[in-house]
Amino acid sequence: PDYYEYLKFREKDNPNALPYDEIDRAKYQLFQPGFSFETVKNLANARIGNDSVFTLIKQATNILAKQDDKTYPLEIGQFRQEQKVTRDAVKRIEKLIKLDQAMNISFLKQDEQRYVSEDSAKTERYKNWLTNVSKDRYVDEAVKVIHDMVNQYNLAKGAAVPAKTF
Repeated sequence: PDYYEYLKFREKDNPNALPYDEIDRAKYQLFQPGFSFETVKNLANARIGNDSVFTLIKQATNILAKQDDKTYPLEIGQFRQEQKVTRDAVKRIEKLIKLDQAMNISFLKQDEQRYVSEDSAKTERYKNWLTNVSKDRYVDEAVKVIHDMVNQYNLAKGAAVPAKTF
């Protein structure tokens, strides 16, 4: 028995509830990507492991993770010092997440009419979003993973691998 047993607010306790039924499972085929997920995952892990910025981000997030299990001092000076360390870690993470050099990202031609319009506030929000995305380190890493996937697919098909690598 669970602790909701006696509260009588579950669906099965309602006399007007629909009876239990099942929908037949849809027929489907598993997707065969044409490349090895393990290889792509290993390439990404190696790239992230060798990147000093991701190492610094991990160290800063470990400082923040320790805040959950921490007892806080009652002495105000010591408390303020610990809060300063936490704030510094957050600021470090925010700085590290942004790329030094922005990626070349733009909207699609189909989206131009949607985002470049008379509504200047909407256009400004979209441009700000695009700027933030172009400087996001995680988006950059996602692009590199997709590039790895394309390269692995090309290798599997025997096609030439693009010369540009990250």
